[in-house]
Amino acid sequence: MKTYILYIDKELSRNYASECRDSVIKFNLDVIMHEGLCDKQNRELTRMTGLNIRTVEYSSEYCGTVGHFQIWKQIAESGEIGVVLEHDCVVVGNYNNLTVNDGEILFLGPRLFDRSQYVFPTDSEVDYHDVGYYNGAHAYAITANTAAMLLAELDRTKTILMPIDGLLGLKNKFNMKLKTVDPSFVISEIGNHRKSFNFDQPDITNRYYFPKFLSGVADQTTLPPIAEYKFTTDWFTEHIPHWLKTFNLVDKDIRKPLRILEVGAYEGRSTCWISDNMLTHLDSRLDVIDTFEDWIDHPNETEDRVYRYFIQNISLSKNPEKIKPYPGDSRVYLPSFLKEDRKYDFIYIDGNHNTENVISDGLAAYHLLKSDGVIIFDGYEFTQNNVQTVKIALNKLEKMLDIQPILTSWQRSYVKK
Repeated sequence: MKTYILYIDKELSRNYASECRDSVIKFNLDVIMHEGLCDKQNRELTRMTGLNIRTVEYSSEYCGTVGHFQIWKQIAESGEIGVVLEHDCVVVGNYNNLTVNDGEILFLGPRLFDRSQYVFPTDSEVDYHDVGYYNGAHAYAITANTAAMLLAELDRTKTILMPIDGLLGLKNKFNMKLKTVDPSFVISEIGNHRKSFNFDQPDITNRYYFPKFLSGVADQTTLPPIAEYKFTTDWFTEHIPHWLKTFNLVDKDIRKPLRILEVGAYEGRSTCWISDNMLTHLDSRLDVIDTFEDWIDHPNETEDRVYRYFIQNISLSKNPEKIKPYPGDSRVYLPSFLKEDRKYDFIYIDGNHNTENVISDGLAAYHLLKSDGVIIFDGYEFTQNNVQTVKIALNKLEKMLDIQPILTSWQRSYVKK
């Protein structure tokens, strides 16, 4: 196992990298210093790498991103596990015997204000945790095969969607298995007397703190806060099996390019699931229509609570840049979509459950749906004043439209013939 330290030709970076190297050598670990790129604009990086960078911003972060790619190539050619550390990391424990598997990114520790906040608990056995996300790419381990897989995906897409922190940990754009260790073996120190190159202050998007790590933190109030989803209800999770069975019955490959429409999102729980599981392809997109009205009483909250929660939640999902919200009434937006001749592969209707609204949404959705497209209505058994309003609407739509019911529970799925 070799450790690769990524730095740039700047005095501050060289000083940090020297400290990082000393902390690696302290544990008798093999270390390779890798000087990355700096002061290159994105257009120049595109010419150098052949990879399209989809923004003109964050040039310094994309220089660092390309540095990671260069290290991956070294790891792939080495045939052995490699640990990648950015210059502002400090190694606090010997990670030489960690288990790293093909197809996974193993993150080694969080970002903190100050290294003195954490003392490595030397008597602790290592736990491995599966995680959906991790804050950044400052310290991680990969096998040579994983490095080759990452490079192959870059060669396939020819595109860099975002800087390395998003690609690996925060958004997992390579669709790898993400894991972390507890206790943490590495700390990225970017606060107090140290100056980060990419942050004015320590990032606050840590997603997890595990027990053995916390046992090494004397004052846990000093830890950066955890960025969390804000959901006050869960009306969606129980329906995920219905969705997966629906897609299986119609042989719908949710990894292919998909254009998706969601009518009714509330705080975005279903939206986040779609973002994490159905927008993996570079060209997939999701349009979301909702009034974002807060029809459940939440004392001491502002009128825009639902929309604020929705935006925060989708920002923490995997593909927020592929989601476009349309705040307002579906009876306004859907006719405009029809005039634009939009077409969707999958439509989810979970808006107003009144019969007239369901019929209105359903008629528009049918004409927006591609041939062989899938549409799912929520609330098939919904009852209001002893009337099953959604069922009545769907019974009428089935007589009016060329749609075939394929699965029914609380939700009802159709395919367009």
